[in-house]
Amino acid sequence: MPDGTSSKSTANIDRALNDHAFRASLEKIGFPVFRRRSAAAIAQFIDADRARWSGVIKTQNITGLIR
Repeated sequence: MPDGTSSKSTANIDRALNDHAFRASLEKIGFPVFRRRSAAAIAQFIDADRARWSGVIKTQNITGLIR
């Protein structure tokens, strides 16, 4: 994505997520609203979530195969 387009998109998303009414409307329907994070913070979040759920997945013998 071109830098200008990326910057505009980021600014628009930030503006929307900083709007209390918009955030409330998303949260009301069960959509958790997260603030923008750095690549390192995202990696940390994913690693923690993976660690959180890996035990459950292994215990319940859950696989990626859906038939």
